[in-house]
Amino acid sequence: KSPWDLRHTIPLGLHEDAGPYAKKKSCNVITFFSLFGQGTELETRYLVMIELKKAAEPADTSNDAWQNSFKELELLEAGHDADGNPLAKDADGTIWTCCMVFGFCDLLQGVEWGLPDYNKEALCSFCLANRSDRPFTNLQRGAEWRPTEDMTEMEFQSRLHGVHPLRHSWYMTRLFVRGDIMHIMDHHGFTGQVAASVIVHLVRTEVRLGRIQSERLAEINRQLDSFNSDFPASSYLKDLSMPNLLLDGTFGSWAELHGPTVKVASTRHISPFVNQLAVQYCDSGSDFDVSVLEVAGNLCKMYDIMYTAGRFFTDRQHLELTEACYKLGYHYQRLRVLCEACG
Repeated sequence: KSPWDLRHTIPLGLHEDAGPYAKKKSCNVITFFSLFGQGTELETRYLVMIELKKAAEPADTSNDAWQNSFKELELLEAGHDADGNPLAKDADGTIWTCCMVFGFCDLLQGVEWGLPDYNKEALCSFCLANRSDRPFTNLQRGAEWRPTEDMTEMEFQSRLHGVHPLRHSWYMTRLFVRGDIMHIMDHHGFTGQVAASVIVHLVRTEVRLGRIQSERLAEINRQLDSFNSDFPASSYLKDLSMPNLLLDGTFGSWAELHGPTVKVASTRHISPFVNQLAVQYCDSGSDFDVSVLEVAGNLCKMYDIMYTAGRFFTDRQHLELTEACYKLGYHYQRLRVLCEACG
């Protein structure tokens, strides 16, 4: 269809994610929303269905609900209900339709939908990066995997697997699947790893924070309390402990913010505090400290751009975001090499 054919069509996005229904239990929530909607998620998202999954149940228990949802989405696209009545009609007779164009997902949800995961040779959901001739560890501008982001529809379909109902629907195309930046960066993502890594590094080595590790962590928590008072938010972290920072509680494990109190918004809220810590204590001028500063600073810059921009980026904002993203990736990989070199 041409743009003119779509002038009375509202583009929709689909989102599937877990949501809490008890202190330590969650359910699967599927919503849709208009890409032009204004307001908070509670104001702009429409609930399609909720699924309470049990471990003993097969993976396709929600198939009937999904199939009914697909039928209703087709009616939205046609602009009328099952009886042929217009769903949205202006006084001048214009009939509005809706079209599902994007599915927003985090990396784990993408795997649920049928995209490749990290344990495969072709490990990326959005390109053909691998562990051999297109190494995923190469983040340079000329990396071999970059041209494969624009893969053909046939290549995309050949990589899908699994039994998710969306996987077998006509909606699942190369252009449908879009990474949800909130989850890729915030919750169990990049920001959580950066925040925990910086704090763990300071707890282990920074004597200006205290004589021993317990004193250093206590001082970081004191500064975090002060930060939360200066920059109040609806969701924030406090009283961090080592089990919140290290996946198995030991210094040999992966650093990542985690635990029942660690949420998307609180992880995002702590990023300026982590940058504040880096500026204050990573000041030796060493290659390591320089890269820590670049990672923490460019992470904050990316958030500033994304959360202050309008519905669409200006050319300048797009350029600044791209530059910050490349710098962050370069110095993150540089830190990896430096850490490997020192054991």
